[in-house]
Amino acid sequence: MTMISPPSPNSSMLVPEQKPTAACADVVFNLPIKETFTYEVPIHFIGMIKKGMRVFVPFGRRRITGYVVSLSDHNLENIALKPIEDLPDTEPVISEELLSLTKWIANYYQSSWGEAIKAALPAGLDDISLNKLTLTDKGVQALTYKFQSVSANHILNTLHKRKSMTSKQLGRLLKKKYNPGVLLKLKRDGLVGSKNQTKRSSLS
Repeated sequence: MTMISPPSPNSSMLVPEQKPTAACADVVFNLPIKETFTYEVPIHFIGMIKKGMRVFVPFGRRRITGYVVSLSDHNLENIALKPIEDLPDTEPVISEELLSLTKWIANYYQSSWGEAIKAALPAGLDDISLNKLTLTDKGVQALTYKFQSVSANHILNTLHKRKSMTSKQLGRLLKKKYNPGVLLKLKRDGLVGSKNQTKRSSLS
């Protein structure tokens, strides 16, 4: 009888180690509050959120902009978390090096980390409600061929009719048909663009 040896550690039969996917994000705000706040990363945003990105989250009775400063693959406190509601960007607005620098500045000057990050960014960048969504030429072509998902077509059709609107307005109009993860993909694919207004954020 021929004996079959177990595969060696270098064998190609080994399944590659899976990198854990972030399910929680620690967020700081442009407010005089030094604590970080942990939010749930919804399924439609898993794999999309990175350190240094802005997020739109519920905070008390408001919905405000925050900055992601760390990610984890599980809820350390094992408590119910509020979910991240929207992403205004497809890439981080602040690098990891600048995150480290702003953390040092916050500690040195006894300010909050979010305030230090805000000071390092261009004025008016925080106001998501003034980030107007528009349909690109590529998006108009996509409407003609209708290769997108049902959720994507709802977004594209609405922007085609309304010409320009914020993600908050879009969500209110489409209600359950609105999927922020789909909107982010449409932006990444170049079907939806955005225009920043010059009005300053109310949190500045």
